[in-house]
Amino acid sequence: MTTLGVVTTENSAEPAPIADRVAWEPVADYVARQVSVITGSTDLVADDAPDAIHATRVAIRRLRSVLRTFRPLWPTGHKALLAELKWYAGLLGVPRDLEVMEEWLLGLTDAEDVEGLDDLRARVRSRLDREREEALAPLRSELKGVRYGELVPALAGLADGPWSQYGAVPADLLLPGLAAAPAVRVDQMVSQLGASDDRDEDLHTVRKVAKAARYAYEALGPAAKLHAKTWKKVTESLGIVQDGIVGRDLLATSRDRAVAAGESAAPYDHMIGVLGRVTAEAEAAGFESLARGHELLTVRPGDWADADICTDSGTGSSQPTLSVR
Repeated sequence: MTTLGVVTTENSAEPAPIADRVAWEPVADYVARQVSVITGSTDLVADDAPDAIHATRVAIRRLRSVLRTFRPLWPTGHKALLAELKWYAGLLGVPRDLEVMEEWLLGLTDAEDVEGLDDLRARVRSRLDREREEALAPLRSELKGVRYGELVPALAGLADGPWSQYGAVPADLLLPGLAAAPAVRVDQMVSQLGASDDRDEDLHTVRKVAKAARYAYEALGPAAKLHAKTWKKVTESLGIVQDGIVGRDLLATSRDRAVAAGESAAPYDHMIGVLGRVTAEAEAAGFESLARGHELLTVRPGDWADADICTDSGTGSSQPTLSVR
């Protein structure tokens, strides 16, 4: 699919069910879609075309994730390739994160009516635009360099194997267990979360592992649609929490600069309070989705098509319960 000139895997044609397929086939399909996005968007990324950096970065995340989660399907690992993909993702990450922060943070101000917000918007927009342009310069330079030039051909044929002996195992026997591994890890991490000074960083780590669960279930196709949707909600909610943490620090430093320039600190303090409320709500939503993810771990793959997550209407509880129709 092409969106604003960018090759993307979002809303692509739905892959075939894993039943009656061997393990390497659905994973190869998923890998091929990500490689197509990465290698097909080089010029668009260099031109900073709408959505190009975002689509490419997401494709890299997906590819890195499935190469690790489904590692047994290949006879050898991809250590060198994973390192190069991480490097490229890092180049893309800074301008993309700044773009997201500007859109999200300034969008939140639209619902507020506090004196001085126009000055806040102008200061934040100017700062983030400047930092983003600074981040695009090394990205564009590297796209013309030797290292990136070697990455593109390294991706060619990745979806063609060779495959290990486990690639020939029926997909519905092997892949659900491999896909469950990051979900189980998240479950264990959440059970150990506390109120320590490291909680923000711990939640960020939970989100990163939750992404691995999301992408693993995406690769399984229609049979795991509910799983993928649930883990997507986890990552999106915890993503807002992370954005709130970064946004809070950004507003704090911008406030100091504004005060030094003779401007009021009030709109900054107000928006920091707004971020606190938004992130608290997002964290609560994230944990609700994590509970659903936990419940889905109890469903046998053969029952996935009939599984659903609902609330207990009989007790009025908002805790999710499992229903297998």
